[in-house]
Amino acid sequence: MAAKKKTSTGNGASAANAANAKVQKIATGLSAIATQIAALGLPSLTAEERATASGRLRGGEDVALLAILDTMDAFPAVFQSLAAKDFGTDDTAVETAPSRAALAQGEALQALVATAQQLAQSLSDAVLAAFTQVKEVTVPAYAIGKASAVNDAAVRKVLAPALDFYGAQSRRRTIDKKVKATKAAKAAKKSPSSTA
Repeated sequence: MAAKKKTSTGNGASAANAANAKVQKIATGLSAIATQIAALGLPSLTAEERATASGRLRGGEDVALLAILDTMDAFPAVFQSLAAKDFGTDDTAVETAPSRAALAQGEALQALVATAQQLAQSLSDAVLAAFTQVKEVTVPAYAIGKASAVNDAAVRKVLAPALDFYGAQSRRRTIDKKVKATKAAKAAKKSPSSTA
């Protein structure tokens, strides 16, 4: 079996720099796209508005909405009560142009949303895969380094940031377990079955 080819630190740094340059180029492009989107002056919703908005359309609902707008145009007198609420400029006349424009914009933006979500998922998957690859090496290496650090001050010094980070997490988990156990013990003492 052929020995695994060693990559020097210099070659690794060169590859990382090339990858970073490509990512930076994409980031610049995404920034330009974000600027173009901001120029559209699109509304921004609060979390509550987003949760309660009625603008989620079911499949084919756009056709139904157009039929309603066509009916409003064909029989404006029937819909006169909506004249002041139709987002138009004349509060005495039924205007469907604002709703038609909003529907067209929503449909156009919906295609962008689908593309953006696919890009975000692709990038998120790549980040997760990259960090998974790193952890497949560093998790066992940490276990080895931690064991060595007990008796080797030089290893302990270089590994110190990792020991501090993972040690703090471990201490936090231990504290959380003790707090939960204490709460459970207090709750058990207060329960009627424990006093019976």
